[in-house]
Amino acid sequence: MKRVRKPTGCAAFILAGGRSRRMGVPKALIKWRGKTWLRHSVEALRSMAFPQPRIIRKDIVPGAGPLGGIYTALCDCREPWAFFIPCDMPGLNQAQEALNWWLTEAFKLADANGERVQIVFTQSRKNDPPEFQCAGFPIMMRTSIHALLLQMIQSEKKSLQKLVAESESLPLKLPEKWRSHFNNLNTPEEWDWFNAM
Repeated sequence: MKRVRKPTGCAAFILAGGRSRRMGVPKALIKWRGKTWLRHSVEALRSMAFPQPRIIRKDIVPGAGPLGGIYTALCDCREPWAFFIPCDMPGLNQAQEALNWWLTEAFKLADANGERVQIVFTQSRKNDPPEFQCAGFPIMMRTSIHALLLQMIQSEKKSLQKLVAESESLPLKLPEKWRSHFNNLNTPEEWDWFNAM
């Protein structure tokens, strides 16, 4: 598949600092089709013309869940936008077309809505009503949101859902044909389900 040109002003990050408590083993090191989940994530981003995606393994503020990794990345990001995927979505490496579509559509949404938009996120449940949009990955954020992130972490509001609710955010709905590639795998049961697909 033809590699797309990386959008200017955007850096890519992989969140790989989780404790993997529900899985029981480090998720980044689990192998699928001869490669670790982390390697699949790296290759997925390289297919999007991000030749050197940054891997966030250790958070500046520990114990803050995914917000800790996102905050760590934003503190060191030199681009106005940051694009995030987690290391526990190995199926993304089989969905380059979907990822390229996602990033293109995310920038269209952001451009159409102006400077006020801080986050574009994946609508992770297809039938959510407009007043409750469950946020999932991939997710794209303005680097300038890092101050709000720190405030939320310090206030013990450490969920992605709360961040989306308290910021200017827009959902991006996935076409059904790609939805299975965008599943986080958090438990052995989910891993078994993915392997059986």
